[in-house]
Amino acid sequence: MAKKKIWSPLRAWVELIALLLGKALIIFLPRRAVLALSSFLGRCAYRIGGRASKTARANLDLVYGETKTKAEKEQILLQSYQNFSLMAVDLLWFSFNPHSRLEKWVHLDPKSENLREQGALVLQTGHFGNWEVTGKAACAKGTPLMSVAAPLD
Repeated sequence: MAKKKIWSPLRAWVELIALLLGKALIIFLPRRAVLALSSFLGRCAYRIGGRASKTARANLDLVYGETKTKAEKEQILLQSYQNFSLMAVDLLWFSFNPHSRLEKWVHLDPKSENLREQGALVLQTGHFGNWEVTGKAACAKGTPLMSVAAPLD
């Protein structure tokens, strides 16, 4: 237990420093480098996944049972880590010069334009793709946005 007490505050500082350094560097990368970096980070996280990977593997076994091979399930897990890494890196990358980057890289369905004209709405979205950046894009187009979320462990 003593190891956890020492590591937790240290881990928080390491994560904060990594986040600040990452933000300072990531915002200047071209899009192609952002995609390569997120793929690399996802592979690293996949390799050192620990408890989260064990849980994910158990969930994949529950969902797919014997309908997918172990290799197919591992590919799904790797892609999940890479997708999460892209989401995290994108949140930083799109924070610099957001209007032009969002305009270039995020394309909202034209049918969503009339939602702003209807006044206040309550919308529910799924966790599909990089929905966080979609919210940034909607705000950049003038849509006021409020999100509700539960804390994660």
